[in-house]
Amino acid sequence: MIRISPFVSAMERLLRDGCRYTVHVGEVMEDRPDLPYVLVRLPSAGAGSITKLGGDEADAITFLQPITTVAATPDRLLTVVDEVRRALDGQVLAAGGLHHEPLRLEYCSGMLRDDQVTLPQVGHPLYAVDMWRVYASTVGWAD
Repeated sequence: MIRISPFVSAMERLLRDGCRYTVHVGEVMEDRPDLPYVLVRLPSAGAGSITKLGGDEADAITFLQPITTVAATPDRLLTVVDEVRRALDGQVLAAGGLHHEPLRLEYCSGMLRDDQVTLPQVGHPLYAVDMWRVYASTVGWAD
């Protein structure tokens, strides 16, 4: 079994240390969260792959880690997205005692409006979803 929680926690730590916005994990549990904020989503089961060279443990894992950024206005969203990307781009996770490649942005949704949410004084917030490539293995590149 692959434990995803160490990877999600490591992404959360990088964001809390590297940008000044509230970071939520999994879902936003508040009815009226302060904007802007960053959401570290749980990776979907089909967003990655596992390589086993022998035994029961995975020798390598790779997946896409979704990070959602939410803000009230387009210009604010762009500013926050830039700060979140600076906090993550090229960083090396410390998770699960594995060797990690630097994080790299693999996909961005662009700017979207959340028509399912209406906040007082804001209306419909805007959001963007970045998908970050996570790659970890039991063997380092120099090993």
